[in-house]
Amino acid sequence: MFFSKEYPTNLVAVFEQFMAEYEALLWPMACMFRYVTTRTILSSLVGWDGGRVLLIAGEKDVLVTPTLVARAAEDYRTERRKLVVERTLKEVNSEEQGVDTKSAGIPRSRDGDVGSIDGIDYSIISKSGHHVQNDMQWEEAAKVISNWLGNL
Repeated sequence: MFFSKEYPTNLVAVFEQFMAEYEALLWPMACMFRYVTTRTILSSLVGWDGGRVLLIAGEKDVLVTPTLVARAAEDYRTERRKLVVERTLKEVNSEEQGVDTKSAGIPRSRDGDVGSIDGIDYSIISKSGHHVQNDMQWEEAAKVISNWLGNL
């Protein structure tokens, strides 16, 4: 559930050493309600006029699926467009920001959801499970993040 099928079972045991012995029962309940809004986040960003957000999904994640993360990316893009219309934020111009999404390590997908649109970036890490940063594909995720940060 947390890792890809390629993740060795013996490494799961190593990972478990760093986990709490028990989980609080409140966290599943907290997942059912929004405690932050896209407007609050975008309005709180300093610089880049609220246009620098990166969302990452693990292709094989069954807890927070790529479809769910794609919906979140679209929510951010929609809210960002509303803020531009309200003149709260400026329109994002990739050339002004010096952002080249092709070299940013943020590939486009077949459905077009992946990539940089309106300053909101979305990437899927191939074959990765929920723990993208600890799965076998962590280097791919680190590269996407590093390239994204390098383009800020």
